[in-house]
Amino acid sequence: MTHAPDDSLQALAERLHEATDGDAARILSQEFGTANIQSCELATLIGQSPRVATTDMVLVSGGSFVMGCGNDDPDCTSEPKHSVMLSPFEIDKHEVTERQYEACVQAGVCEAIEYGDCSTYGDWRPGHEQHGDVPATCVTWTSANKYCEWTGKRLPTEAEWEKAARGTDGRVYPWGNSPPTCARAYFADCGPDNNHLPAELQPVGDHRRPPSPYGVYDMAGNVAEWTNDRYARYPAAGATDPTGPVNGLGRVARGGSWASGSASAPLDELRADFRSVLDENQMYETVGMRCARSVLPSATSRTR
Repeated sequence: MTHAPDDSLQALAERLHEATDGDAARILSQEFGTANIQSCELATLIGQSPRVATTDMVLVSGGSFVMGCGNDDPDCTSEPKHSVMLSPFEIDKHEVTERQYEACVQAGVCEAIEYGDCSTYGDWRPGHEQHGDVPATCVTWTSANKYCEWTGKRLPTEAEWEKAARGTDGRVYPWGNSPPTCARAYFADCGPDNNHLPAELQPVGDHRRPPSPYGVYDMAGNVAEWTNDRYARYPAAGATDPTGPVNGLGRVARGGSWASGSASAPLDELRADFRSVLDENQMYETVGMRCARSVLPSATSRTR
């Protein structure tokens, strides 16, 4: 790849520097489809641009980490413990909000959210209509994937999600190994009384709860999140950038939710290694999304 940026690429660079972080990904996605800028030229430009890392995403370094858990953990449900190798990637710092998802709906790309179609908890409502900064829920896997693609990103793989949540020290939860409390995660016990469902979802950007080792928020509680992968038993140790099978029992969601710890959802869902297998065509009040994207080698020097 030897192409040098021409005038059109320089103009694109200026647009990227002037754009907000949310718009930058959409601009890049659009430009890949234009006829006058070839993908290798655009990749050269991106590799030279300081905007590879945006303020609404964090960079996660490449390398190996331990995924799953083992028989030395009495609460383990995600055996076997194994090492995988990942390329560096970026992941959203926060869960995708209703306001962000609605922009995709207004653009004619995403399907509108119909909360009445996923009422699995009776008349309970988490205050969706009161503000748009809570996580978007009641979206199928297909809708979540479509939103991420619209922003120039993708859903994270299971392995990427788990590394972003627990780092490389094998911790059980994003904050460490101590059990969940309402100061650490937003789950069923955080309602008006213990063991009652919370009154509403928590807005993203609420930094009272600690982030993961990479600075990613609400990876335990608030809402669970779709990943790209279909469910399968974990591969043998040493896999590189593992992904789920082409066919499988369902898509994997991670991270637990506001219902974790209630009569219908185990508290173990808040563990960074816990795997929920869901029907990709169904909508769930407890499941939302965050997006990820691969990074070019020139960006790895800025990973954590």
